[in-house]
Amino acid sequence: MLYFVIVSQDDQALRLSRILAGGIERVGAYSNDDELVELGAIVIDATDLEDGNFVNHTKFAGLARHAARIQQVLVTDHLDKDTGPVATIPVLGGVLSITGG
Repeated sequence: MLYFVIVSQDDQALRLSRILAGGIERVGAYSNDDELVELGAIVIDATDLEDGNFVNHTKFAGLARHAARIQQVLVTDHLDKDTGPVATIPVLGGVLSITGG
């Protein structure tokens, strides 16, 4: 079974949630992509994407417009956890990085 985790280091809503939870890091803002890959996840890093608002919490919803391209990359590109970012896709005024495991 494959697990996908979409992360963004600049998501202000997740930052506030971490504070309210006593400092427990939110998986969507997890800062160690390599650790998630080691656990078997395919990490989709949306940090570099443009959101259009200062909270940066809606960029995940914007990815739906690019689902076909993301799916194509996930199906056709070889996902290898030892090679770093497997694919980069220009979307939403930035670059989506996909790393697999």
